[in-house]
Amino acid sequence: MSGAFNPYHKWLGIPAEKCPPTYYDLLRISVGEQSRDVIQMAVERQKSHLEQFRVGKHARQVAKIIYELEEAELTLLNRELRQEYDERVVSVRERKNKKAGSLPSVDGNQETAGEGSGLLSQYLGIVSILAVSFSVMAASVYFIPWKKIGNDGAGVAEQRAPQEEAMPAGGEQDANSQPQAAPDDSDRPALLVSPFSQQDAAARRQEWAQYLKQTSEETNSLGLKLVLIPAGEFQMGNTQAEVDLVIAAMQAQNINVTDSHAARVNSAMPQHQVVINQPFMMSQQEITQSMFRAFINETGYQTDAQKDGKGGYAYEDDELVQSPDYLWNTNYGLDQPEMAPVVNVSWNDASEFCKWLSQKEGKKYRLPTEAEWEYACRAGTTTMFSFGNALTEPETETAKEYAWFINNTSQVGEFYPQAVMTRKPNPFGLFDMHGNVYEWCQDWYNETYYRTLAGQKAVDPTGPATDQSVRVIRGGSWFRGVLDIRAAYRDRIVSENRNLNVGFRVVCEVQ
Repeated sequence: MSGAFNPYHKWLGIPAEKCPPTYYDLLRISVGEQSRDVIQMAVERQKSHLEQFRVGKHARQVAKIIYELEEAELTLLNRELRQEYDERVVSVRERKNKKAGSLPSVDGNQETAGEGSGLLSQYLGIVSILAVSFSVMAASVYFIPWKKIGNDGAGVAEQRAPQEEAMPAGGEQDANSQPQAAPDDSDRPALLVSPFSQQDAAARRQEWAQYLKQTSEETNSLGLKLVLIPAGEFQMGNTQAEVDLVIAAMQAQNINVTDSHAARVNSAMPQHQVVINQPFMMSQQEITQSMFRAFINETGYQTDAQKDGKGGYAYEDDELVQSPDYLWNTNYGLDQPEMAPVVNVSWNDASEFCKWLSQKEGKKYRLPTEAEWEYACRAGTTTMFSFGNALTEPETETAKEYAWFINNTSQVGEFYPQAVMTRKPNPFGLFDMHGNVYEWCQDWYNETYYRTLAGQKAVDPTGPATDQSVRVIRGGSWFRGVLDIRAAYRDRIVSENRNLNVGFRVVCEVQ
């Protein structure tokens, strides 16, 4: 039914023309993807994203799609089931892609998924077909967790009912009882592999915008501009050589490198390969006081600084003090205080803002993962900063054009955050990725986490799985030295804590 609610498109961002989706479209992976890790993480990412919609009238629809994701995982991780699925789906898709016009539904009408369309209700019938198709292997597959099934399909019964075989995810039958053709995803843009130029990034951004059928930039109802960041691959963290240079430079500048500081510098090793498999929208700037005020005014939310009565932080007579008088809306003396990045907000406060913005905009907003943050910060560069290095005095002078840090905030005697977007942007067009305020990331912090990724290709990593009590903050701040605002520099703070130099920016998942 034209115009009907389509949960695949609305919740998971699958293009409407690809609905009903194949298992590959459902997981947002390529047909040729063979990596077990990529498939598993794609399933978990989609399931996790869907949980926010498991409320009220949508709860049943969400449960169905989650079941569908589990079926996709079981099929794609089993060699024989996947081979049969591919032979049916891919071959039919190739044939039907040659035909002009839209794909009809069972009754000949173009339909989308969701309430009123009948697609998800038809999926219940598909599940029944699957149950009959795989009845012989029910004991070995459906009643045994998928993790028990080996890569070679060991433990899965060979026999299955030939007359009723598995259909594509969300699939419908045509008049000849053949599965519908899945849209060809061969036009999915390739990953941007670092190092890449600003021109390469701009071109790939346009390719993704066309593929996703959206613009490469958009401005939401808060006036916040979001920039499309293409999917890509890069080297995350520091090399030992870079760390040695940083420590030597600090010592040459008579900077006292404490054990704690050295541990944070070393926590960004070893450098490891990371794939950001899905593009995302990132706010061009840090969230400002005016944007946060809209959230407070609409919800009446109280920040952690208000709830515990201790307040936030500010400088008084060159001394950092905590007081109930210092909150997210404190005027630090800027000519345009509403353009100041909001600070004295905790990770909890930033996350609540994202939840509110998601409901307001009808899209999924969240804090960036640490990997997404560094990928966006580097923007294809492999130097210490997105604009080069800063080991010499001339290089440090250049850094002042791109970042607010202690060398230029102290020069003007302003020991507080500066107005956003007053320095030059990085190659992705993002402002203040270096300096001004630290930015909250989604991940838990662990000093040794990178060691667990050594020698691997980490796909969309989300940090340590267990509660580490502290969260990652990135980018350095107006109060740090230039070597502490590097792309790879990591720091941490307790989720409930806040400070004068910690704020955040947001990510919006693509639709």
